[in-house]
Amino acid sequence: MNNTNTIKSKDKMSPHFLLVSHEGCHNKGCEALVRTCVDVIRKEYNNAMFTLASEYPEHDHCLMDVTGI
Repeated sequence: MNNTNTIKSKDKMSPHFLLVSHEGCHNKGCEALVRTCVDVIRKEYNNAMFTLASEYPEHDHCLMDVTGI
């Protein structure tokens, strides 16, 4: 398969990623890691969706602006 077909296939796919071990956005380093991971994955899979498993979901409203989480 050539690169063009691979890219087209990735654009059509909507993989779902589970992000785990997040301790909450009260820790700005953890927030930065989530945002970076999402950005890196989206470069490969434009339509990717994410589920964020968090120890402190009440602190994670700051990530609601990230599409797909």
